[in-house]
Amino acid sequence: MGTRNPDVDAWLDGYDNPMKPVVERVRAVMLDADDRIGEVIKWSTPTFVYARLADADEVETRRAELETIVRAWCDARDADG
Repeated sequence: MGTRNPDVDAWLDGYDNPMKPVVERVRAVMLDADDRIGEVIKWSTPTFVYARLADADEVETRRAELETIVRAWCDARDADG
């Protein structure tokens, strides 16, 4: 299981929205998927993290890898119908 962040726990405690059960389930699925997945609060909402990119240069260096991951995820979603 990935690392649960107490800041996200606190955010969820104050999250009053009918979609809260969905958000909690997505969180559990994401964190259970791989121990390398983490979570933080960014832009006032939970965000899942894996690749820790140091700067914009590293983003460009790893661009092909990131694009492969995004395409694989989109392809998997399309295959689900």
